[in-house]
Amino acid sequence: MNLRNLNTNVGSARCGKIQCCLVVTDPAIHSLLDRCCSSFNFETHLVEWDVPTPRYLFEAERDAGVRTAGLLARQASDRLEAIMRAIGAGVRRYAKGDRFAIPMAAHIVVASKR
Repeated sequence: MNLRNLNTNVGSARCGKIQCCLVVTDPAIHSLLDRCCSSFNFETHLVEWDVPTPRYLFEAERDAGVRTAGLLARQASDRLEAIMRAIGAGVRRYAKGDRFAIPMAAHIVVASKR
């Protein structure tokens, strides 16, 4: 996965002997970490996920996404084909030359324990 436009220098925080960098998608975690961590930084960055083909996103979800893979595995073949075509059509909107740059948001959280 190539994430372009991730313009940040994210340091790692010390958590005892373990260095940790958390990437979370739920802003509510911000409040929790703010209460229990002496050092805390939460940033949102817009990035692009470069994929080689319009079908790649469907295949990644079918083969690697645990919950989505389970859902897709239970679909009838005609329905699965329709889902694949719909995802491919959505990805084609993000064509950039010979690649497809799917926009994504990344929440980057760096925290250290009190």
